[in-house]
Amino acid sequence: MRRGPLIPTRRAGSTRSRSSCGNWGGSGHFLLRFNPNGTVGEVAVDCSTGRAVLDQISANTFRRWRSHPGACRTLMLPFTFTLGGAQL
Repeated sequence: MRRGPLIPTRRAGSTRSRSSCGNWGGSGHFLLRFNPNGTVGEVAVDCSTGRAVLDQISANTFRRWRSHPGACRTLMLPFTFTLGGAQL
């Protein structure tokens, strides 16, 4: 059985979300705090992407992430949006 946090490997956000960003891009840092059951309890923007809509799309996506219960308490996540989608 695998131990440690589960980190999604697919691109974040939906097609609608990416298309609403037009030609925007940006990088940011997000702090995720996990609940004891492995769900994300809080997402804080540590360093903004420079676009409020990109920050909101990122935060909404990260709130859906899960970890093994008790495996991860906090995670500082650098994130970059590009025209083609998200890069981790």
